[in-house]
Amino acid sequence: MFVNTDHLISHRDELPAATDFEKAYRDYVYAKYTLLPDSDTMNELAQEYGYIPDYDGTNIAGISSAIRKILTDSAEYTLEPGITPSDKELTWYLLKENHKGYCSHFATAAVVLARMNGVPARYTEGYIVIPSDIEKADMVENYYKVDIHDSRAHAWAEFYIDGYGWLPFEFTPGYDHGIISAEEKMNEEAASTEEAAVTVTETVTEPVQTEAVTEAAPVTEIVTEIVGVPESRETEEAETQNDNENEKEKGFFETAVSAVTGFITAAAVLFVIIASVIILKHISVINKRNRSFRNASNNRSMAAVYSYTLELLAHYGIGKGSMMPLEFADYAEEQAEGLVEKGALKDMIDLALKSGFSKDEITDEELARSVKTAKTLAESICSTKSRKEGFVFRYILNLK
Repeated sequence: MFVNTDHLISHRDELPAATDFEKAYRDYVYAKYTLLPDSDTMNELAQEYGYIPDYDGTNIAGISSAIRKILTDSAEYTLEPGITPSDKELTWYLLKENHKGYCSHFATAAVVLARMNGVPARYTEGYIVIPSDIEKADMVENYYKVDIHDSRAHAWAEFYIDGYGWLPFEFTPGYDHGIISAEEKMNEEAASTEEAAVTVTETVTEPVQTEAVTEAAPVTEIVTEIVGVPESRETEEAETQNDNENEKEKGFFETAVSAVTGFITAAAVLFVIIASVIILKHISVINKRNRSFRNASNNRSMAAVYSYTLELLAHYGIGKGSMMPLEFADYAEEQAEGLVEKGALKDMIDLALKSGFSKDEITDEELARSVKTAKTLAESICSTKSRKEGFVFRYILNLK
């Protein structure tokens, strides 16, 4: 799928000599595969992206790089881009209004942008085959027999290189089904939880007005037996001073108890509020996730299950990175050994591809099988954690 076009152009002399037939076909290609609709929206796109260099027969690499950047910056990959309105051209709608699409949308837009700059280009559909397919395939009379399923369906653009032929180019950003990265989503959820906690703290920890209530000191009658010698003035003053000190000590003790009680009460209220926020957030996320698994469309439900599974795997350290989905399926199977039944993750990813590219809905049984795999994975990952880590996994990240 990927060819170093700079190397190709700089080694033209090593390519097979162009025959008369190829030259005649080349004329046909330039006449047919550079056509575009004559419309206002096409003119608008041509003006906006007029900085893309015109094709001179040697700069295909620079043109394809510019187109790839436009598509990556202007739209994101998703399995659910919605339906393109019948009164709008697909490329204009993708780049200027909807900004969402899958391989068919990006391939179409790449062909349009290429043709605007004189590159003969065509939209192509087919199937993806990866090296591991060949490695696992059976030999049948000196040939490899490989089973290719609907989930391998893909679309790409092909550009014509003079004297060489049609060359495939990949323009789908990442080709990873456009799911929000698990790490980003977990960071978003953690940030929202932290923000809620901070808000509660700011509300609850305002100074609490506590009115200290001091009980009246008990009246103690002091009976002094007069033995004929009157008490001195100094003795009366000393007794009065002792009484005052006792009252001060008692007042300080009662004030301290009241302050401690108020602090404990405020802390308890704060704890209850934060715990309530965490639990309510957890319930809301779980309910929303479960609803997404029960969409009216099984294919949309499958996309939600796949997204959740990517979150779990990323949390466990099994990141997808830039791997193609089928390569990632083999990698995830190996790294997640023991967490789920063997072959379950590969089966789920195959079904996710099928739901994204096949014209048929996946069955209820296939969806139920994938949901079971995702929940088993969550349970297994949670079981590997300590009590504290398990709490964060369940109630802060809301992954189970």
